[in-house]
Amino acid sequence: MTIKKASLCLFSLFLAMFLFNEAMSLVKPVFEPVTQMGFLMINKTIFAIGLLIVVYALRLQRQCGLVFKANWRTLPFYWPMALIAGLTLASGINTDTSGSMLAIILVTVIVGSFGEELMFRGLVFHWFRDLSVRKQILISALGFGGLHLLGLRSGIEPAVIFAQIYLAASFGIIFGYARARDYSIMIPILVHIVFNFITLGSKGGVAEAASSGSTEQVVIGILAVGTFTWAWGVFLLWKAGKKSDFASPLSSMSTI
Repeated sequence: MTIKKASLCLFSLFLAMFLFNEAMSLVKPVFEPVTQMGFLMINKTIFAIGLLIVVYALRLQRQCGLVFKANWRTLPFYWPMALIAGLTLASGINTDTSGSMLAIILVTVIVGSFGEELMFRGLVFHWFRDLSVRKQILISALGFGGLHLLGLRSGIEPAVIFAQIYLAASFGIIFGYARARDYSIMIPILVHIVFNFITLGSKGGVAEAASSGSTEQVVIGILAVGTFTWAWGVFLLWKAGKKSDFASPLSSMSTI
């Protein structure tokens, strides 16, 4: 696929996401009895299912990593997420959250993580397969960060959203590098699910910080974590550019 076509596909995907979110906001009054998190769960589930249908309709499941052949040796690349999740979990589970709400959070995290990985470590990696691995990683990471621009429609402070973009892009590099060394998106999905669930459901997590801290504190905290993960991400990008040190399983897969 040419770069022009790949870029058009990526633009079309973002446009589809924007229009979908706008459509969901119009029908939101229908779900008025449902909590905000419950509505988010419905939103993410519908989009993830739609994305999965498109991938299977185009017969791109193998190219997008929907195969049961994972490279478990990629797990060490995710160590910054493990460290952050461990420090967050050290504060304990948020006992103020009911069991039903935790279940909703878990489902939201599962479908959201699946959809995002299928989108960026699946479709985007496939579309830009003719570029170098480093460029594939960087494009998928920046796209993943850009996805969080949709948060500007949520009412959250713009400073927080842009800090999240900075953090998400660094995570995207780590996920992308590990994905480039893997056959599937199974491990990225699992890591994504565990990390998001811990950071949303624990006392030291994002939800707790957003509700108890000032905007300035939240932004500084996110930027600090982002700078830490960006340092690791830049190192991985450097490694990805060393052809003698990088052999991607994706190169042996069909590019149909």
